Amino acid sequence: MIRRCLWLSGVFLLAQTLAWAARPIADVPFDLVRGAMFVKVMINDKGPYTFLVDTGATACAVTPEVADDYLQLPRAGEMTVSTMGSIREVSVA
Repeated sequence: MIRRCLWLSGVFLLAQTLAWAARPIADVPFDLVRGAMFVKVMINDKGPYTFLVDTGATACAVTPEVADDYLQLPRAGEMTVSTMGSIREVSVA
């Protein structure tokens, strides 16, 4: 009897965990362009800006115009960025 209660409790907890994990946190509209996902985002209550969603990226980037004109981010230096199509030096904020 105790074994059955423990088993049923485990099944119940597993079902609750799976139900909680499966529920959506938010609906995020996006556009698919040639297989790439783009979303509209707000930064410091400014925007919306179009961002490419890259799940393999190690950093985020904005154009120098957005960094300067809209976000007023100070330049912190330069770094080398490597993409599938090129390698280049870019400003870092």
